[in-house]
Amino acid sequence: MAKSYLSHLCYRSRRKPNRLYSIQEVIKYGDHIDLHSIPSYQQVTMSIANSTSWAPIGESSFDILNDSVNLIASTVITGMTYGVVLTLYCICAHILLPQVKTVKRRQAVFTFIYISWMFFFCTVYVASNARTTQLAYVNNRNFPGGPAQYAIFIFDQPITTVGLVAFFAINWMTDAVLVYTLFFLLKTPTNYH
Repeated sequence: MAKSYLSHLCYRSRRKPNRLYSIQEVIKYGDHIDLHSIPSYQQVTMSIANSTSWAPIGESSFDILNDSVNLIASTVITGMTYGVVLTLYCICAHILLPQVKTVKRRQAVFTFIYISWMFFFCTVYVASNARTTQLAYVNNRNFPGGPAQYAIFIFDQPITTVGLVAFFAINWMTDAVLVYTLFFLLKTPTNYH
């Protein structure tokens, strides 16, 4: 709420008192701020009723829709799937850990280590995705071209690279399980009459 409030404040310049400047322009041009032009708490709370006063400055409705869809899709869907993965990991670990003390100890330990690595890579991917989204939509929102363009711009940065490595590691490990299952099914004799 505070960041939204600060990004939409307008200031009067001492040099050009008839023009209002956004905080980004004040920071960019190093202009002096007339402290009397800062709205009071009462003015801000009165403007809450007017929903247009909190809209982003200089963005079309399509830009706002595009940014909100990109932000919601990348965070909510990733968070939901991470919750499913966490649940499945806990269920599998709960089933596998008692099997460590049985005859199938080696297979249980291997499977537990395998799913633990997959869960680790999943956690790294979710953290990388969250940080990239924060950088694009919060820290560098006014990047030329918008947040989606900034996400493309930082594609070769370490935070994005770590996420991609984790993503591909998860995919390769999942594919390895599928190939193993395929060979197991093809090797098993069928007795259909």
